[in-house]
Amino acid sequence: MHAHPSPATPGPRRVAVVQIASPDDESPKARIARVEAMLREIEGADLITLPELWSAGYFAFDRYAERAETLDGPTVQMAQRVARDLGSEVHLGSIVERGADGGLHNTAVLVDATGRVTQAYRKIHVFGYQSLESQLLTAGRSLS
Repeated sequence: MHAHPSPATPGPRRVAVVQIASPDDESPKARIARVEAMLREIEGADLITLPELWSAGYFAFDRYAERAETLDGPTVQMAQRVARDLGSEVHLGSIVERGADGGLHNTAVLVDATGRVTQAYRKIHVFGYQSLESQLLTAGRSLS
């Protein structure tokens, strides 16, 4: 486990920005396993950040409902394991979250270095131009 400064600690922070391919024919389980292996190769990052809707596939609109998960689902659990094991914060990008009301949300998730979810933000301004996001996902209601 690496010793990294907390966000409150002044000074530079090392950020790893990860880009991920999201092939249509890859199962969510396989994608999560592939990304977890990729993240475990990162050394010395204080914060690891992933892209928006990588686990479902941003343009996989027809699969949003079947790939939606709760905030204690497999994608968040993977981020919690990685955060704990590497001692890094993990910004999960976002997932298609199935809310308690059954609605689907584009939800950004931040996990601290102990593996605790510290923030979950439901995107307020869902995208509409050349995207079905605004038709399939329910907008969040607050900035926190």
